[in-house]
Formats: sequence, structure tokens, C-alpha cells
Amino acid sequence: MKRQLFQGLVAMCAFGVALSVQAGTYTEPKVTVISVKSNQYGGCFLRYRYGPGSVTAGASWTCNSAYGVNMLNLAQMAFLTRNSVNLMLEGTGDDYKPLYAIEFNEN
Repeated sequence: MKRQLFQGLVAMCAFGVALSVQAGTYTEPKVTVISVKSNQYGGCFLRYRYGPGSVTAGASWTCNSAYGVNMLNLAQMAFLTRNSVNLMLEGTGDDYKPLYAIEFNEN
């Protein structure tokens, strides 16, 4: 009985840690932008690679404002030059996480 309770607690803690990783605003450092697109409804999207296993993920933002267009321009520049960037994202668990900022890395 004690062993089952302990295993249950360990599983709950591991599940809680997995959920906490995707919650809140965080910065994904040194990512490579692999695609950028926008649509007629003011949505912008990018795909990027990060980490040692070159994991791919997505980010999205609204680009129908000056702020959004500036981020689109930075994303396109990062894609064309293949420079690594830092992305400030909201960890929502969605396939395309909300993107708040793009920052070029110093080389």
C-alpha cells in the first residue's frame, strides 16, 4: 500500500513538472528559424529548431500592426540570414505558441 502511494506521488510530481515547463512566459535561446508565413487575416507564423536534437516547434503572433510587422521583418531576416535568435514565447502547450519578441544573438 505504501509503495503504491509513493509511486502515485512520484507520478503526480513528474506530471506537475511536465506541466510547469509549458506554463508562463519564457525565452527560447539560440533558435534557428526554418519557415515564416503570414495570411490575409493578419496572422503570422514561424517554425523553428532548437536544442541538441534539433527539435522543431512553432510560434504565432498578430502582424496587422506596426509592432507585428516589425516582428515579421525580423523573423524573415533571421530566416534569410540563418542567424540564431532568441524568442520570447508564452508556454500554452499549443502547436504554435504565442510569440512576444524576437532578439538577434550577438556573435
